[in-house]
Amino acid sequence: KQAGKGRGAMLRPRLTKEGTKAVLAPLKADGKMEVKVTCRANSTIALDEIHSLQGDLKSLSEENFGRLRDSILKYGISFPVFLWRSKNKAWIVDGTQREKVLQKMREEGYKIPPLPADWIEAKDEKEAKEKILLATSQYGEMNNYTLAGFLEEADLSFPDLINLINLPAIDMKFFKDYDEDKDDLTEISSKYMIIV
Repeated sequence: KQAGKGRGAMLRPRLTKEGTKAVLAPLKADGKMEVKVTCRANSTIALDEIHSLQGDLKSLSEENFGRLRDSILKYGISFPVFLWRSKNKAWIVDGTQREKVLQKMREEGYKIPPLPADWIEAKDEKEAKEKILLATSQYGEMNNYTLAGFLEEADLSFPDLINLINLPAIDMKFFKDYDEDKDDLTEISSKYMIIV
């Protein structure tokens, strides 16, 4: 197929560490791989115009770096970065790990488009950093059984997602043996789930 945008775009496979699955990245006519944007926001901003505000709050392991990179290759940039403007700079409230991964991908030769961005209001840096903690918080709780029900209801295959997601509250090993037989998942989730 011809290189370029749309359905006719050439795709370049990239094997994961395990060598079992390929993630495809669109290849432009100029031979450069391009990251796609798959969401809308109230504005866009260039990668070089955003700056980290969180410091060393969170670390990004090599494994999770790979997961995030692979999810961007598969689904594109699916969520806007949340930014706070101060002193003529755009500071990241939510999106620091994506920024790190996109910087590395650009070094590898990927073309990074303008990022979808939404703007967060804060009266000063202290409040902006408080909002980083708000954005990082997960108020709803998930467990193995609620995830099993969600996967079944949506007809999602856990093995297809395991290398793209990071759910610290979930025992990933719990799901590895059950996806082949969804009846087992249904039995487990209905047997152990407490409904209030």
